[in-house]
Amino acid sequence: MSVSKIFIVFFSLIFFFAFPLSASDFNIKHYQTNVEVKASGILEITETIEVFFNEQRRGIFRKIPYRYMMKGEEYALKIYDIEVENYHFQSDKSGNDVVIKIGHKDIFIEGKQTYIIKYKVKGAFLFEDNFTEFQWNVTGTNWPVAIESAGFGVYFDGNLNLTKDDYFVNAGRAGTSDAFATAKFLQNKIIGNAEKVLEPGEGMTLYVKLPKDYIVRPGALEIWMQKYGWLSLASLLFISLTGFFYQLWTKYGKDYPIIRAVQYIPPKDLTPSEAGVIIDERADNVDVLALLPYWAHNGYILIKMMDKSRGKSDHQLIKVKDLPKEAPTYEHIIFDQLFSTGNEVLISSLENEFYETMTSAKTSLKQSLQSKDIYYPISIRYQLMTGVVSAILIAVGILLSFVFGILSVGIALGLAGGVGFIFTNYMVKKNHNGVRLYQETLGFKMFVKAAEKDKIERMLKDDPMYFEKTLPYAMVFGYAKPWSKKFEGLLLEPPSWYVGPGGMYYAGHFSPSEFGSSFDSSMNEIKSVFNSTPSSSGGGGFSGGGSVGGGFGGGGGGSW
Repeated sequence: MSVSKIFIVFFSLIFFFAFPLSASDFNIKHYQTNVEVKASGILEITETIEVFFNEQRRGIFRKIPYRYMMKGEEYALKIYDIEVENYHFQSDKSGNDVVIKIGHKDIFIEGKQTYIIKYKVKGAFLFEDNFTEFQWNVTGTNWPVAIESAGFGVYFDGNLNLTKDDYFVNAGRAGTSDAFATAKFLQNKIIGNAEKVLEPGEGMTLYVKLPKDYIVRPGALEIWMQKYGWLSLASLLFISLTGFFYQLWTKYGKDYPIIRAVQYIPPKDLTPSEAGVIIDERADNVDVLALLPYWAHNGYILIKMMDKSRGKSDHQLIKVKDLPKEAPTYEHIIFDQLFSTGNEVLISSLENEFYETMTSAKTSLKQSLQSKDIYYPISIRYQLMTGVVSAILIAVGILLSFVFGILSVGIALGLAGGVGFIFTNYMVKKNHNGVRLYQETLGFKMFVKAAEKDKIERMLKDDPMYFEKTLPYAMVFGYAKPWSKKFEGLLLEPPSWYVGPGGMYYAGHFSPSEFGSSFDSSMNEIKSVFNSTPSSSGGGGFSGGGSVGGGFGGGGGGSW
């Protein structure tokens, strides 16, 4: 055999073995797309794709774009009600596409398969001043294999008269105006087909000029949605609602400017609990708890530390006398419940039993402050309205997210509702009397935080009970421990109402710093019991011219 023949045989073998390796794993024998055009603007689409698998594969996937740039503007379609006849499938969004994955990961198939894919589309029309334009990319241009034959049928809902100038179809490579396709209109439908094999990267697109009002034109909101989608609407809603709450707060909730000046005594017209509310506009647990040292100083109760039982400390509250009838309702709610069964109560006995009383007292505390002519009545009404609107926004947000699947808008409404609740807390606007009381409270808080020892010493000389009177106020400010420490070397005895297991708080030298630590620890333990709730079981919880590849629809696919 000559050298030349050897080379011919050698390269023939290479050619023979190379081409099977590069052969496609599947071919598309026929691609038929039928579109039902509803006057409402909804498209009902059926794609019948006849495939032949040259090797074992699980199935095909179909990518359908839902975001487009059309004539310089962005559009977002709604693609829904996806079905695949007789095959397992799953659909999801990836980038700008809806991806339909057909087949089962554990089942392999080969040979001829016919896939019938059905879905609905809304928003696939371009509304011009004098007509409505419909463009549909019948096959898509992003298939990796050739489409041996392709056809389409577009069926219109209602009477329609079109001339040959009102529609045309292109087939060929994406971006070209090749006319390798035919179409004809008869009896409210347009049917057509490609006149050539559509190679990879080629497709077929239909353009139709419809009468202006043949399709119901969308409103302003729907046009916005079509151009910008749910995410943009969600952003707009969140910004608008947040701005709305801010404007309400600016007009009805923002307080007048205040003058900051140190005050050496607590506000005369406010109890410690009320001072705790006015300083931060919230009725907190510590505001209610401050009633204990407040009552104790005024001779209504004693606070007694008990011996540790099973490694846990406990406290006993002892009633010395009844509260006066004119005491605020929130005080009676706590006091009467504490001593409902006798004059002594162990704090541990209230575990999981007292949380509802605390809630009632905090509500009453807010109401009591509002009745003191501190706030403008209209601001209280707007506070209620803001709270209701915020709750509705959160409820609607949950509904949209978990029932209708509109996650972005649902989250936006929920977040806006959360912002609304924040503004709700600060919506009540203080009148001139309220500003005065706030300035006095803030001024005393400033002193408690930064007081110098010589000034405290002078205050004690004027009033030996100064520490006991001010301790509940320091407590609501969050400064009970550091405030007690400032009295080191100035106090010789502890408060008589805070006693140890043996009847006395201490034996020997008294340290206000140690007392402050002990008192703060005791109050935290009592607060923990007061707010404890029974544990619950179970769980809960709550998808005229154009080019090939233009128009809506299109996309492509592959096998897997």
